[in-house]
Parts: sequence; C-alpha cells; structure tokens
Amino acid sequence: MRVGVINFHRAQNYGAVLQAYALENALRSLGHVCQTLDYRSPVIEQEYVLEQKLRFNNPKNAAKSFIRLMTDPEAPARKSLKFQAFLKERLHLTPSYQNEDELKGCLDDFDAFVCGSDQVWNPNLIKGDMAYTLSFVPCTKRKVAYAASFGVERLTGEQAAMLSPHIISFDHLSVREATGSRIVEEITGREAQAVLDPTLLLDLSLIHI
Repeated sequence: MRVGVINFHRAQNYGAVLQAYALENALRSLGHVCQTLDYRSPVIEQEYVLEQKLRFNNPKNAAKSFIRLMTDPEAPARKSLKFQAFLKERLHLTPSYQNEDELKGCLDDFDAFVCGSDQVWNPNLIKGDMAYTLSFVPCTKRKVAYAASFGVERLTGEQAAMLSPHIISFDHLSVREATGSRIVEEITGREAQAVLDPTLLLDLSLIHI
C-alpha cells in the first residue's frame, strides 16, 4: 500500500525528527511504500521561530547561546544544515506543499494517509491548521492516526469543536497518552488506543493500515 505521512518533520528538534524517521521506517518494515509529506505549514514554521526567540529571551538559555556563539559562531548554521541533510538522506520526502490546496494534489499518489506521532493535534501549536488532522483527505482514502498527541490535558469548547469533526472521520485512531484517549472519547465518542512512541516500537502490528 502507498502511504503518505504528515507530522512535524521539519522542526529542528531531535525528538520530532527521530519520530518522523521511526514511523516512516516502521511502515516500510510492514511492506508499505511510504513517503513523508514535505508540508511546510506557515503556522508551524512561525511557531519554531517564536520558540527560538523565547529560548533566547530566557536569561539562562540566552547565556548558554551567547557562550556557544562566541566560541563557535557557525554552530547554528551547522546544526541547521545537519537537520536538512538528515531529512534529505533518511526520509523519503514528497515535493513541498505550502497549504491544504497544494496537499490535495498528492491524493492520487497514496492509498492511505497517516498523521503522527508528536503533538500534531495540539491546538496551541497548529492554531487552526487542520492539515495535521488530514482534513484534505476525502473519505474514499484510508485515514490513520498513529500515536497522535494533543499536548494538553483538556480542550476548550472551541478547540473541541474545531478538532472533533476531523478526528471522528478517521478509520483508525491511536494516541500517545492516556489523556489523549480520554479526549478522543469525550469529543468523538470513539475509542483511541494509547500506543508506543514510534521510536520505541517493538510490536509493528500496533500500526493498523
């Protein structure tokens, strides 16, 4: 089966990138032809820039960053290049997409779509970008969530109303935490199994396609 995966693969964060790599490889180990959608969400890209600013504004982090820059001015650029090289060498990426309309252009390339892992349903991160709930995928295609996380203990009424119509349409739901299972049941009435982070996968049968 041809499978397209969407997650935060472009974040310059070791955990996010390793999860993307692990999930893609787990799916390939099951015999699927798998690619990671190179989705460049404006919301997530801006969130990363903001995160870096907040880290630098923290006195402790700012001091460490200043010392690193003084001793190795090229470190940030080198780190960025290493992340880019890892994505290019280790992930099977599609062409780049900037919005949901562009993502619809890949529908004929895949039989099923998977979102996860990481906090792909965190309303404070995606800020209304429903691509991470596979909103661009029609009901004629199989939709799977693997170890998706909300990243919060509870949703507000507005957040639940935003997410529930999309999450309820999945063919198979699994989440990363018990709190995620509870949230899914509260907003959709459906069960969602709590499963391992893809970097810790031992039983590949946990992924249902």
